[in-house]
Amino acid sequence: MAACWFMLLTFPVMGIKLNSVDQTVEWQFDRVILLGVAIFFLSMLWNWCFSRKARGIPLIRLPEGLGKGLHSLVTLPNRNTTSRPARPTPRFMPRPRMT
Repeated sequence: MAACWFMLLTFPVMGIKLNSVDQTVEWQFDRVILLGVAIFFLSMLWNWCFSRKARGIPLIRLPEGLGKGLHSLVTLPNRNTTSRPARPTPRFMPRPRMT
C-alpha cells in the first residue's frame, strides 16, 4: 500500500518530464515503477524490523567474542580526574558598545 502511495504522490515529479524548448512531454514510467518496487521492499524490511522489536528479538546478534571486543574499544579507560580541577564553564560576555 505504501508503494502505491509513493508512486501516486511522486508521479508528477518523477514520471513527467517537460521540455519547454521543444514543447514536448516525456513520460518516464520506468522511474515510477522502480520507485514502487524499492518502496515495497523497504516497507517489507520496515515491518520485519518492527515485528522483531515487538517480540524482543535484537535485529542483529554479534558473536560472543566480537561483542566484548567492540565494547572494550568504545569504553574509555578509568581516568583519575580528581588531580586537576574542572575548568569553569565560560559565561556569555556581551560585546562592548560602540559609541
